[in-house]
Amino acid sequence: MSCKKDSSTEPPEQDTGKIIFEFANYVDGLPLQTDTLMYINQAGNHYMVTEVKYFISDVTLHKSDGTQTVINKWKDIFYVDNTIPSTLTWQVYDDIPQGNYDSISFTFGINEEKNKTFLFVNTPEVNMFWPTVLGGGYHYMQINGKWKDTVDFINNFNFHLGIGQIYKGNVIDVDSITGFVQNYFKVNLPASSFSISKNETKNIQIIMNIESWFKNT
Repeated sequence: MSCKKDSSTEPPEQDTGKIIFEFANYVDGLPLQTDTLMYINQAGNHYMVTEVKYFISDVTLHKSDGTQTVINKWKDIFYVDNTIPSTLTWQVYDDIPQGNYDSISFTFGINEEKNKTFLFVNTPEVNMFWPTVLGGGYHYMQINGKWKDTVDFINNFNFHLGIGQIYKGNVIDVDSITGFVQNYFKVNLPASSFSISKNETKNIQIIMNIESWFKNT
C-alpha cells in the first residue's frame, strides 16, 4: 500500500517577483548636494543640508480591484540615512505576486501602535530616539544642516519631525504637557504604477524633495 499526497489541501503556488526600493534626495529637481550653501528656501534663506534621516513603514502595493499587498516580512519599518549608503537600498524580502499595480503607499514615520521606546536597540536606528517626556518612541525624520542669516552669520538648523505635544495654557514646558499629537502621515506616491512578472526583480525609486518641507503645508 502507498499513500498519495493530497495536493488539494495545499495552497496553489503563486507566480511572484521581487522588489528593490532605492531612496534618493532631491532639491529643485536635482540630486541633493550636501555641505554647500547653494540652496534658497521660500523665506530667502541660503541653506545647506548635511544629513537626511527618516523612517517609512507599512509599505502597501495597490491593485485596481482593491487587492493590497503589505510589505511586512522581516521588515515593516525601514530606516533611510543619506550618510549610510547601505540604507539607501531596500531589497524587500517579500515575494510580490505578479501583475499590474496602480500605486504605492506608505506611512511616513512610524504609527502610534509601533512607535514605542526600545523598539530599536542597535545603531543607527536607536540614535533616532524621541525623548520619553515628549512622547517617547523615535523621530520620524531628521534633516540637519546650516543656514545663513541676514547678516551672513552661519547657523545650525535641525528640522525634526516626531510626536508633538499639547501644552496647558501658553507655557511651553514639559510639566505643562497635557497630551500628544501623532504626526506620522500616509503618503500616496504619485505616478507609482508598475507591473511585475514571474521571477522579475523590479527596481523602484523613492525620491524625497527636500525643498517641499520648507514651502508646502
